[in-house]
Amino acid sequence: MGSSDFIDVAQTCVLAFVAISQIYTILILRNELSRAAKVLHAMSMAMGEQSDLRRRIDELEEEVAEMFGKSPPRGRRAE
Repeated sequence: MGSSDFIDVAQTCVLAFVAISQIYTILILRNELSRAAKVLHAMSMAMGEQSDLRRRIDELEEEVAEMFGKSPPRGRRAE
């Protein structure tokens, strides 16, 4: 086995190590992206529920104001 063969084997080992580490990195990133997507989905669901609650509070304030003959509180947007 000459020095050329040794260099070829060493280069192949280095390339295999780099490929394995890149695959491992890709798998880790995929896992982290999956977690981030789940968090973003949960946040968007919470924001939607918060928006629905605000809308319902505005409706209830308007109903109460109509019952007592007053205008609804200012600063709230009517939707």
